[in-house]
Amino acid sequence: MRKITKNLALYALMAVCFCVFCFMGWRYVDVEFLALTNGDAMPQFLQLQKMYQGLITLNIKQFFAFEFYNYGFFYYMLNLLAALPFIITENYSLQIYAPRVLNALFSIANIWILYRIARIYLSTLDSMLIAGIFVAMGGFWHLGYVFKPDVFQAFFVLACAYYLLRDNFSFGKHYTLAWITLGLGIGLAKFQAILFIPMMYAYICLPALSMQAGQILLALKRCALGTLGIIALWILSNPYLLHKSGFNAWLSMFEGNMRSNATNHGAYTQVPLSEKLSQVIELYYFEIVVFIVLLALCCYLLWLGAVRVFRDSALGEQCGSIAPFAKGTNAKFANLPQKAQSNHSPTATPRILEKEKQASLSLRALEKGVAIHKEKANSSPKTLSLISFAPLAAGFLVSLIYLLFFVNKAWEAYYFSTMALGCVLFIPLALIVSKTSKGGGGSTQRERSSIKPLPYRSCLHYRF
Repeated sequence: MRKITKNLALYALMAVCFCVFCFMGWRYVDVEFLALTNGDAMPQFLQLQKMYQGLITLNIKQFFAFEFYNYGFFYYMLNLLAALPFIITENYSLQIYAPRVLNALFSIANIWILYRIARIYLSTLDSMLIAGIFVAMGGFWHLGYVFKPDVFQAFFVLACAYYLLRDNFSFGKHYTLAWITLGLGIGLAKFQAILFIPMMYAYICLPALSMQAGQILLALKRCALGTLGIIALWILSNPYLLHKSGFNAWLSMFEGNMRSNATNHGAYTQVPLSEKLSQVIELYYFEIVVFIVLLALCCYLLWLGAVRVFRDSALGEQCGSIAPFAKGTNAKFANLPQKAQSNHSPTATPRILEKEKQASLSLRALEKGVAIHKEKANSSPKTLSLISFAPLAAGFLVSLIYLLFFVNKAWEAYYFSTMALGCVLFIPLALIVSKTSKGGGGSTQRERSSIKPLPYRSCLHYRF
């Protein structure tokens, strides 16, 4: 009960958004005019009818002939279950309305997961502000109830980002859950979620930038295993791919989508970058000034992550080179006889003193390096928080670059998941602003308890 009261503002926002979506979705539910509405409303309506006929006649081929194979089969099953009572009773208006309500639920689920991500680092008020930025986007209201899997896909992308931030480079169970949620986004929702695999690769490869052979091989292994896992989830969630005809149908749809992306849906006209920025980014998501700030923030996060890795890698190499020398010198010095100078030449004493001096300096440098390392790992959780967002910034930029420069369309639905991930990147901006306003002050108690330092080891066996 206390938890519900604490998040009352969030639940109120979700309830209001859901009610608005339900009201908006009740428009244009007349099947006679459905073809005149936006999107693929009429084809999707017919797909559910076809799947229902295949279900009652046990015609597997007709059941799987839902045409839009770039959408997940499970997504169609959810919409079929939502509309099934009204298909049976031939209530066409409610059959059209039910999938819209279902997609409205997916939309408010995005608000919830975005708020959960923000609460890892920010206060309740600041987290509500991040959720408010997401709700304020025109694309949220434009696509929030439409029979398209873009908001469903965005939920899995945000869930993947949530688990990556919870894992914080420890490569534990949350890292595995991040791969699973992204794989479910590709298999259950929409194949377009494959654009965010580079976010996982960036997360894996960031520690490998230390250029240590062991880390590079481990990163390659993790990338390969994660990719194979995603392929397995995609096939298992779309069982028609196991049949030759089903795979050929998917491949034909994929090739058609690629041609459509290259030719502006068959119009063979070139969509300029300025039109994508004005008709998609600015109209449905962010003002250009805000968008530029977001791009600058992404570049800063990537630079910060790279600098941190190379700097700590150099520190590790320095500590690693000192440790063997210090260890060997101490061992040799400990084994020397206490009165060796009386049994050897007169020059033995200066040599022993020189070795003692070198050992003392080496140990002093080693202790200093360990102190610096501990200070970096423990005393600056805000810096570590920003580095945790570097893979997310990489995923945002890669997907955005592909959509802006390699997709010859100005379709706002394609950008929804990317911009939802962009809203997550306002969290490090809030951390930077908070740190600046406090004059570089310390972090909150919640942040200190929730953020783990990167998995550094001691300088004697330094490893990112």
